[in-house]
Amino acid sequence: MTLVKRVFIRLGVPDEHAEITVRVLIEAGRFGIGSHGLVRLRRYLDGIRRGIDDTWR
Repeated sequence: MTLVKRVFIRLGVPDEHAEITVRVLIEAGRFGIGSHGLVRLRRYLDGIRRGIDDTWR
């Protein structure tokens, strides 16, 4: 399990959703779409902490 996935799970994101999110972030970076890669991680985590980003519920 990756560090990023563990962080998502600790914040309450279900395992399956955490896995998908991490894959999307990594793949975006691999395809050269830096604006949607791991650079967005902080924004995702901040949204989860504030209760703004909880689409899995």
